[in-house]
Amino acid sequence: MENAVAEKELPALKALLVMKVAAPYLVYDFYRSEFTPDRTDMKTIQSIYLAGNMAGIIFYSGITGDILGRLPAGFGLPVAPN
Repeated sequence: MENAVAEKELPALKALLVMKVAAPYLVYDFYRSEFTPDRTDMKTIQSIYLAGNMAGIIFYSGITGDILGRLPAGFGLPVAPN
């Protein structure tokens, strides 16, 4: 990508992540800190993540909607018939 184009597009760059979910589908992560003499606050954090296998990523412009790149390179393109 040319520098002039990158300067305009990077602040609005967006990506579409395509994945196939896989068991256990949801992964939970818990964190809890208790009261101690040195720490007077208590935190409890629960995070939930979707588990799966990444199929591909499509990077596109948030300004024009044009596709700027794909990983892998041919991801999402029609396959030529043999």
